Amino acid sequence: MNRLTNKAAVVLGAAGKNNMAQVIARRFRAEGAQVVVAGRHAETLVEAQREIETEGGACLAHPTDIRQVEQVEALVAAALARFARIDFVVNNAGGQFPARPSEISDRGWRAEFGCRSIPRLAKACCFSRKASWN
Repeated sequence: MNRLTNKAAVVLGAAGKNNMAQVIARRFRAEGAQVVVAGRHAETLVEAQREIETEGGACLAHPTDIRQVEQVEALVAAALARFARIDFVVNNAGGQFPARPSEISDRGWRAEFGCRSIPRLAKACCFSRKASWN
């Protein structure tokens, strides 16, 4: 369809094997977007990148632990260096707690929702687009 030609999408949490983030990334590619797949496991990201590129898309695999501010900043810099823009960010990153929400410890909640890197990612992406706001 190519409705997203000349757009770039960053998809977080794409390091799992055949996970939802990879499906989302492939859908962005199918619509014509350039895609950045990010997650903690480089080898799985490279596989995802290879699949997207085999389908004819442009893709960057960037290992990133979203809990680490420096890694998030490096992700944004790499995405901008490769595609010169970020139009979409999908946060599909997260841990898995085999427990009911009421049984998750405070440490578990902080690990999932206390991440200061996500707001910084949003801010960095917004300011990367500031020049085109006029």
